[in-house]
Amino acid sequence: LWTTEYNINVQTFTMKLFSRIYGGGKDIIIIHGLFGMSDNWATFAKRLSQKFKVHCVDIRNHGNSPHSNFFDYDFISEDIINYINQNNIYKPHLLGHSLGGKAVMKLVLENKNIFDKSIVIDIAPKEYDISFHQFLLEKVSNLRIENYTSRNQIESDLLKSLKNKAITQFILKNLKRDNERFLWRFNLSVLKDNLKKISHANFCKGVSDLDMMFVKGENSDYIESKDLNRIRNHFSNSKFYEIRNAGHWVHAENPNDLFHEIINFL
Repeated sequence: LWTTEYNINVQTFTMKLFSRIYGGGKDIIIIHGLFGMSDNWATFAKRLSQKFKVHCVDIRNHGNSPHSNFFDYDFISEDIINYINQNNIYKPHLLGHSLGGKAVMKLVLENKNIFDKSIVIDIAPKEYDISFHQFLLEKVSNLRIENYTSRNQIESDLLKSLKNKAITQFILKNLKRDNERFLWRFNLSVLKDNLKKISHANFCKGVSDLDMMFVKGENSDYIESKDLNRIRNHFSNSKFYEIRNAGHWVHAENPNDLFHEIINFL
């Protein structure tokens, strides 16, 4: 196996990611975005599993995967390589959304012979403003959820802070109860400390000629027209698709069109 060793307090640690696996056939690995988890993609993955063996992974510090003090694209991509080796996967397709899409770009550029056709959803190889994510984590941190006894009260107070029901519901998917106490599945303090590291795209160096599909939500501004040449400069065989009636969460807002475009591409 290609293993990655991290020297943490003089101990050797190799991350083993949690995953949900559906179907059989050729492998496709789905990498979720920031604050997300594999469960967010479960419905879409089950549909894809009609054609593929779908691996929905939780990246480090998210979902049911282990927490670590280290969080950037180097560690995320090495975790995926380890996952591929641990599960004896040969030349999988990759599908990444948002932060997961940047991880796909890095993996494809740096490991040109390991992957088959891959998909990036609603993200470009550029730096993004993180002020909203900082605001979000600050509001979540202020809740002190260990003192709550009711999920409904957490939801009510978080909604008062965020003033957006959809984002509140998305964040609350990360809430869990352990021995009568509420906890976040994501590693709140580490994400706060490392947001800047995942805002950039300075890992985009060189060119990959792998067949790549870049997807934009019609109502999303994450990929702008001026970004297309930037994408082509690094991914010479890239194709572009816009999914109508969808924003950044394309797979939730228009799963039918996204599914058909992916099946046609793959």
